[in-house]
Amino acid sequence: IMKDPVSTVDGLVYDREYIEKWFERLQRKNKALTSPATGLELASKVLMPIIALRRAVEAYLQHRPELKLMASERRSAEKAGQLLLSDLQETKTSATDLQGEVGRLQAEVAGFRRERDENDELRAQIKDLQTLSSSLSTALAAARSQNTALSQSNEACQAALRRQAARKRNYEQTLEIELESQWVEREMMSLLLGGHSKHRCQRILTESASTRPPQACTVLLVDDACGAEPPAL
Repeated sequence: IMKDPVSTVDGLVYDREYIEKWFERLQRKNKALTSPATGLELASKVLMPIIALRRAVEAYLQHRPELKLMASERRSAEKAGQLLLSDLQETKTSATDLQGEVGRLQAEVAGFRRERDENDELRAQIKDLQTLSSSLSTALAAARSQNTALSQSNEACQAALRRQAARKRNYEQTLEIELESQWVEREMMSLLLGGHSKHRCQRILTESASTRPPQACTVLLVDDACGAEPPAL
């Protein structure tokens, strides 16, 4: 039994409490306003009261109070059912929200695990790099030690070469002087065998210095200073 009859923009009559709840459900679901009787979309949710019908219902219920009581009980039952339905919907919404929160937390945990795995890989790479750096440092130290040893060996070889070169020069000078001395002795012996005096032989050899090495002249001068015979008068 209608308590407050109203008309929608399409001309159909509903109880105000029923039609307003219908509109609220559609709005909560973000749906267009439609007629519960025809399913067609309504231009607006304006409700127009039908005063004559409402008075007729009131007059009828005055003569049938048992119907009014039944309607009241029905409305109470409907309200209880609506409350239960509302609680159920809220429970479903809460469960959905909890599921979404659980999914978000699971995604975060998965992200943390991936980050942990990536960090483990980075730590392993850093450890490998540290090991490689230590190996390179050891190899570098060995190379420096080897380079130092090679430098010392090179310096020793150069010193040995310099000593050998000095000995060679001394030997060549000594050999040259010895050969010159032998040449002077042979020339002196040849001149002495030819009947010349020793002083005469030295003069002849001195005069022929242009045909001998300079060291021969030096040998002659030394021999002359060490006791050569005076020239014959």
